Amino acid sequence: MIIRALIYTFFLTQMLTIVISININEPEDILKALRNAENLSQDTIKSVYDLIIGLANVATSDPYPLRTKDFAEEEYDYVIVGAGSAGSVVAARLSEDYGVKVIVLEAGGPETGFSLIPAAANLLWKSSDFVWNYIGEPQRNAANGQKENRIQIVAGKSIGGGSAHNKLGWSRGGPLDYDRWAQLGATNWSWSDVFPYFIKSERIQPENSLVQFDEGYHGFDGPITVTGASVMDTLAKAAYAGIRELGLPIGDYNGEAQDRFSLIPTSIENGVRQSTALKYLSPASERQNLDIVPFAHVLKVLIDEDKRAIGVLYEKNNTVYTVKATREVILCSGAYTTPKILMLSGIGPREVLEKYGLDVVKESPGVGQNLHDHPISRIHFLTHPNTTTIYSRDGDQLIKAAKQYKKDGSGPFGQNGVVQGFQRSEYALDGRPDVDFLFESLENSFTPLALAEYLGELKSEIVNRYLVPNDGKDGFSVSVINRRPLGRGFVTIKSSDPHENPMINIRMFENERDLIPIIEGMKMAVKIVESRAFQQTLGGQLFANSIPGCEELALKTDAYYECYARTFTGTISHACGTAKIGSEEDEMAVVDPQLKVRGVDGLRVIDASVIPEVPSGSLNAIVIMIGEKGADLIEGKFLKPLQPPLKGSADELEYIQLL
Repeated sequence: MIIRALIYTFFLTQMLTIVISININEPEDILKALRNAENLSQDTIKSVYDLIIGLANVATSDPYPLRTKDFAEEEYDYVIVGAGSAGSVVAARLSEDYGVKVIVLEAGGPETGFSLIPAAANLLWKSSDFVWNYIGEPQRNAANGQKENRIQIVAGKSIGGGSAHNKLGWSRGGPLDYDRWAQLGATNWSWSDVFPYFIKSERIQPENSLVQFDEGYHGFDGPITVTGASVMDTLAKAAYAGIRELGLPIGDYNGEAQDRFSLIPTSIENGVRQSTALKYLSPASERQNLDIVPFAHVLKVLIDEDKRAIGVLYEKNNTVYTVKATREVILCSGAYTTPKILMLSGIGPREVLEKYGLDVVKESPGVGQNLHDHPISRIHFLTHPNTTTIYSRDGDQLIKAAKQYKKDGSGPFGQNGVVQGFQRSEYALDGRPDVDFLFESLENSFTPLALAEYLGELKSEIVNRYLVPNDGKDGFSVSVINRRPLGRGFVTIKSSDPHENPMINIRMFENERDLIPIIEGMKMAVKIVESRAFQQTLGGQLFANSIPGCEELALKTDAYYECYARTFTGTISHACGTAKIGSEEDEMAVVDPQLKVRGVDGLRVIDASVIPEVPSGSLNAIVIMIGEKGADLIEGKFLKPLQPPLKGSADELEYIQLL
């Protein structure tokens, strides 16, 4: 089993090196590398070679038109830092006014054809070409199975940002999430205020989709296409059967009610990932008043003696450049990099700035604080032999899937057939769901964990005793997510060196109540799997308890589930809150409801950093909404508040000018 895991690791490494870079001009080099690897038979060499070429052939180096520029000009009206889920939206919307000049600086590069393949999401998370791979600080109450109790953290680093590598789920959260924002001081960010921007951003395509979309709750004219799987695999059928047997609701969790199960709505169109780079920035890049500069690492914001942002310093090819902003600098760099840039620019907690010899431009104690994410733990089940397709075992099926995708974008590579559900546990603090479930095949969710030791995540005893014995077997997993986390961590700088990664401490489960939704969710997941309908359709039983540190605990007890969650701990890359919106009375609020940085003119933050409390949804849809609304605020307007259900679609959207 160890050799098999090493083979798969070798395969993943080669595939990432070859496929993501689209370097398949010399297939002899692939064969040579495989032949030089130890413990690989000729049959294995051929299988892995065919697999690599099969995947590489579905990708192209230039997947869509995107006009970029090597370097910035001296001056622009708006300088945007970060071309991610929010930054691409802001750049596209502001450049619709041909009377202004806009530039967006991005630390990463463009997408490739490989990144547009929905099934490639897991692999993209391991590529430094697409993401920032951070290692969090050691956890005191979580991540017992990870090396040094550290949680690996992923953040977008490409044009498109998180939308270019996420798992494509499209969920907004519920009305109470945004009404809560307003209660916390985010005036004009209530549900009725943000709902029109969800409508504006999305283009629902219910045709040929098994996902239900409630009438009056969705947009049909926005840039991002949202659809769902057209077929259900055996796991999805079993999950639906078990859910129905237990009397749990199935329907549109972005619609009239959120506490429902559904095949996951996704930002996919005809088998292609709908990133903000593709749908917003690519068409906008044709405009001569918009410049996009990739591989540009912003070092700091330039602020004059009147405390006004006047531009940024950025580095490219080991040379530092200045670009000036006559109107505004807009930070869209995400919950980790935005607070880092603010602190390096002299905006942040005084003690941190003074510790590293940085001038205090504006003391803002909330910068980097309030960091939170959705905690996740994934439980694994075995099922009957040969009931699922395992690509690492059934290589011919992988080649078949690759060819099918190359032909017309269909098949398992082109869709996400995960079943997701939001529910309220009996311990929920209010009317909002506090538990989220994702039913996933082992090929999508288990194999990366089985390889985790060799990729630098899990402790070897966890891999060897719990994961490797089940490697290559048929099964599935259920990810259980706490959608209402109470704990808060922080992100800060380690020095005044802009090249040094930030210090990140998520402080997982330091508020022990955050374990309760996870434990309750695991119990509900097992109940669904053990239902007669699920068992008749697919079968399923928990992995045997061989987890170091949990062996003495009986399966299916609260104590076991707690130990399990403390061992297998992660986040779903929904980091937010590190430059939160708030009222003037809240000293921890970094930006006001207009997203302007308090105490510094000409500087805004438009990304996940501004979220005061994470909604019970997927962050991509939410951050795109923030980008849409933020761009309007810059232009002095906003959409008239609306409540669903709507009678029409975009024709109901009406602008109001700010006074």
